[in-house]
Amino acid sequence: MKLYALTLVATILLSFIPSTPGITCITIHSKLVPEDSLRYGFASSSNSIKLIGVAWSKTKLTVFIKSYSTRVVSAVADAFRTWRKAIEAFANTYGYSYLAKLDFKIYIAGINSTLTSYDITVSFSSGSSRTAELGEAKIFYYSDGRIAKVEILIYLKFPDQRLLSRTDIYNVALHEIGHALGLGHTSTKKLPGGYELMYSIYVEPEYRLKPSTLDVYGLAVAYSWLKTGRFKKPGTVAILPSTIPLRMMLYYRVKVVSPVGAVTGGGWYEYGAKATVAVIDTIVEV
Repeated sequence: MKLYALTLVATILLSFIPSTPGITCITIHSKLVPEDSLRYGFASSSNSIKLIGVAWSKTKLTVFIKSYSTRVVSAVADAFRTWRKAIEAFANTYGYSYLAKLDFKIYIAGINSTLTSYDITVSFSSGSSRTAELGEAKIFYYSDGRIAKVEILIYLKFPDQRLLSRTDIYNVALHEIGHALGLGHTSTKKLPGGYELMYSIYVEPEYRLKPSTLDVYGLAVAYSWLKTGRFKKPGTVAILPSTIPLRMMLYYRVKVVSPVGAVTGGGWYEYGAKATVAVIDTIVEV
């Protein structure tokens, strides 16, 4: 299992975009660098997540996924759907009903790409980045903190030229979508049942990551303007309340208990998965 660091490098372009007056761009690079070469400038004893300080002033976001192989495109589409499910589950479970208004409408090149402009555009590079990046999110925003558009780029090869698996593409896309919604990185690495999606270290897991309660709570803070309907520029940090457990959304722990015999099937299961519980000892002497 290899560890790579997804380092948040925010470059603010001070010049305005010529074709769109009043808009500034911040580029967030997710770089792969050796873990021991990092000096983390963000540490906290609390479960906290950085916010970029920008947010969308709308709730229905259009997404355009540029043409590529079915394996790649479907992995990215799954990542957007996962965010939608996690947001809805969090909103219904912890009382942030206003957050459930956030939604994505996905358009895929050559299938249903009928619009002329989109809120979020996802494109791909068939190689690896010269600077060891896995992904990049360019966020164009207005001076009052409203996001104008986001351009996500996903590299399909690791620096050692290995191809990203479908799970890796999904995980990287999930991370970049978090940035596209206004999230930075977290101070937490591990969760019950898995790794934290928005942490700066990417471990190549053999399973699909999910947003955590901390990640979605960060969105609840960034989009608290939805409670009044009047946009307000978000702050730069969100701290998970003690009343909300830190856990991975859409993963559930099944605990199997029997007073006699031995049973199997316990463990963590992804949302929608089938849990098979079995009894090993079918005959118990009494």
